[in-house]
Amino acid sequence: MSNPTLCTRKLTKHLVPELPKRNLGFLCEHFGITNSRAHRALYDVHATTELLKNYLRIADEQGKSLDYLLATLNK
Repeated sequence: MSNPTLCTRKLTKHLVPELPKRNLGFLCEHFGITNSRAHRALYDVHATTELLKNYLRIADEQGKSLDYLLATLNK
């Protein structure tokens, strides 16, 4: 049995497919997220959390629920 996951790379492809890159540095810059110490675990976790907040807002604007995202991205 595995737990459902939300992968920000998959979320990028699903919610904002027009973005040319899916790496954390590019996405932070695109969404205005500060990651002053990139590639340091704790700082990357905080940046990824902020990115996820943006994606949940975008999903809501697109009428996509968290349950929908989990079901779609965990097939």
